[in-house]
Amino acid sequence: MTNEIKTKNFRLKTPPTIMEVIDGEAIMINGEKGTYYNLSSQATLIFQCILDGYSLEEISSLNDLEPDVGKHIETMIDKLINEDVLEETNKVNHRASPSQLMIGNFQKDIVLTIYDDMQDMLALDPIHEADDVVGWPEKK
Repeated sequence: MTNEIKTKNFRLKTPPTIMEVIDGEAIMINGEKGTYYNLSSQATLIFQCILDGYSLEEISSLNDLEPDVGKHIETMIDKLINEDVLEETNKVNHRASPSQLMIGNFQKDIVLTIYDDMQDMLALDPIHEADDVVGWPEKK
């Protein structure tokens, strides 16, 4: 991981990744890998700013983030890049105003949880692999 992450812009890699925010927490599924991800509410706020076109450096300066918080965010971004969920983009499209980036205090942990326990099930394609005799697809 390098300091370059701080100044780069990223976007969700779609396809294969889809994302939904439910009760303030982001849930993402990488359909190719069959892996799903959960971001804590604090991490979701930061992630949404990143998807709104702001770099970590911009988010940090607007929120006066402590260096250790910045390191946690860099680690989260690095993991999501390695998981093929995020990708770098040259397109900068600030969808949120700077006042919307004021996230507030960072007393909660910035947590990314990666689940790979359902990779086999998520990789199934029940609609297109259904069989007239067998029915729903069976794990091979």
